[in-house]
Amino acid sequence: MAYCTVKGAILQFTRALAVEWAAHRVQVNAIGPGAFATRAQDRLTQGPADALAERLSRIPDGRMGEPAEAGALACYLASSKADHITGALYMIDGAESVEL
Repeated sequence: MAYCTVKGAILQFTRALAVEWAAHRVQVNAIGPGAFATRAQDRLTQGPADALAERLSRIPDGRMGEPAEAGALACYLASSKADHITGALYMIDGAESVEL
């Protein structure tokens, strides 16, 4: 419940800021990352294989994201190509949040 509540709050916060700052040509978007292969996940990725397999089974595309994938999304949103995009939450989680 807490996880879903926080995600909802972030989305509403993003939308409110987007409306507030749109007249100033400031875009406000959020990125919602899922499980990524980072050092924070070392205990999982370097631990028992069954724990990793169980975690990956909850991700429809069957893998953890790579940091470069989130970085590419952030770079796109920060670029002039995304000037008309504001108030959005981009989930980058292999469709895991769709399964909730």
